Amino acid sequence: MAQADEVRAFARDFVNGNQTAERRSKIRAVYYQLTGSRMTGNCSTCYIDAVFKILKIMDKEPCKYKLLKGAVLTAFGDASKTCTNLTLTDELAEWHLRNVRGAGRKFAFIPPGAPNYGDPEPGTEQEEKPASVEHKITPVKKEKVVIKKAPAKKRNR
Repeated sequence: MAQADEVRAFARDFVNGNQTAERRSKIRAVYYQLTGSRMTGNCSTCYIDAVFKILKIMDKEPCKYKLLKGAVLTAFGDASKTCTNLTLTDELAEWHLRNVRGAGRKFAFIPPGAPNYGDPEPGTEQEEKPASVEHKITPVKKEKVVIKKAPAKKRNR
């Protein structure tokens, strides 16, 4: 994170016009390190946007939970509960684990000791079917179907 702190230090100077090749390469490296994706543009506006994104990510409070890459947590009817790795907080992660069944499958990392609210514990089964119930499958008889063609009509010429 030393590079990220360095980008934070020269961010204001960079936005105000002191843009060197060395600073651009540091911004590219830190952007990739924090977001996991490469910068698409190579113009000065793209670098300024990247600096602001880096600063926003660095100012965010660290989260103990981590989602799988590309995962989005959503809650039906409540857009304020929608989050990705960039917007995930401990409170949102715990809310999804507690209220959304199967949300635990979207997490890449759940801290040890965190409760697994909505999902069953690994290795346990929900309900066993009674042994007395048997399903019989009866074979279907195949019948041969014959299709007759209608005679062709004669044309009058």
